Amino acid sequence: MTPGAPPSLARRLLRGAGTVFAVQVAGTALGYLGQLALARWLGVSGYGRFAYVHTWSLLLANLAGLGLTPAALRFLPTYIERGEGRRYARFLAQACGWALGLSLLIALAILALARAGALGQYSEAWLAGAWLVPVFAMMNLHTQEGRTQGRLVLAMAPPNLLKYALLILSAGALLAVTGGPSARQLLAVFAGSMALLVLGQGLALRRSRAALPDGESAAGLLGEWMRVGTPLLLILVFMNLMAQADVLLVGSMLGDDAVGVYNAASRTAATVGFALFAVNAAAAPSLAALHATGRREELARLLAATSRWTFWPALAIALGFALAGKVVLGFFGAEFTRAYLPLLILCGGQLAAASVGLAGSLLNLTGHERLSASLLAGAAALNLLLNGMLIPRFGLPGAAVATTAALVVWSLALRVAARRRLGFDPFVLAGRSS
Repeated sequence: MTPGAPPSLARRLLRGAGTVFAVQVAGTALGYLGQLALARWLGVSGYGRFAYVHTWSLLLANLAGLGLTPAALRFLPTYIERGEGRRYARFLAQACGWALGLSLLIALAILALARAGALGQYSEAWLAGAWLVPVFAMMNLHTQEGRTQGRLVLAMAPPNLLKYALLILSAGALLAVTGGPSARQLLAVFAGSMALLVLGQGLALRRSRAALPDGESAAGLLGEWMRVGTPLLLILVFMNLMAQADVLLVGSMLGDDAVGVYNAASRTAATVGFALFAVNAAAAPSLAALHATGRREELARLLAATSRWTFWPALAIALGFALAGKVVLGFFGAEFTRAYLPLLILCGGQLAAASVGLAGSLLNLTGHERLSASLLAGAAALNLLLNGMLIPRFGLPGAAVATTAALVVWSLALRVAARRRLGFDPFVLAGRSS
């Protein structure tokens, strides 16, 4: 039995977290292989353009969800628990319609700007990369639905494992055919293969949906879903800015060469958050269910356990990069080893986030999503401000310092908010509750 969590719940969550962790580990290994291949086959500039367009596509896809995609984790588990089939189906129909429609409009707008040359050195890459926006928007929704069904492999494998497998296959096929693919060519083939993957994911989820009683009417609920989803959308956007603002600003201010080098450090540092990602994916639906049913003591034990599950693996990975970070970065190419200092700095920010475990999800799923959004907004604004100030003066280390400082401030704010609003202290070295 895992200390500090209910026995059956701990076993189930550890199995779920272990599954997601295995998918994430395998995906990161494939991701590194793919990034190494891109850096060598596209060159630093081509790799930088791919990374820049890919990062923007992820952010814009989240915007296209319009709050309903992140709200799925709030509403769908409740509808399953209560046997409300009509509300479950109506929510999914609305979320799919909004995500697909808005993402297609965004893609068309990007294409118009790219054809006019308004996107600078990235215009050519955007001519193909624009189609990643609707593909990623639908994958986001499918991932949320899969999590609510407990289908963690089906939910998490496409964005965290199969995506990288397709990237490697796409790049390898282009290399064999062209001898030297461009960023635009790779983005075109990658977007097409990802569209097929997301279609298959959606069909598999549709077949696996459990039959639910009709339950209460779903009429008139769009307003409620939007009210809850809007702050969750803001949280998601701010989260993206926290994770990706440095990459986007480096690409905008320093160019494609610099963003290629920095992206290697950013992606490497992100692996420190493996455990946080895996545990959150498995435990977040249970947080919502325990809170909704008033099982406060179980919730306290779960939070204490998950904080340990997230922090100590993160610390071990960060120490590994302190010892062998230059070796890891060297796999991308000799020029990437200059990102070693930014890598170490970024690892510090990841450790700060891991130290408070699921504090952010706790606030989001217990009716405090507006407070969570305001805290994250402040941290994201600080991140943008510091990056804007430090990148021109200090380059890549400046971007890393800005991002880490914002993560530390945000983690402290989440801890204080969880203690004051809910009576729980999520810090890894704290007790279960205050």
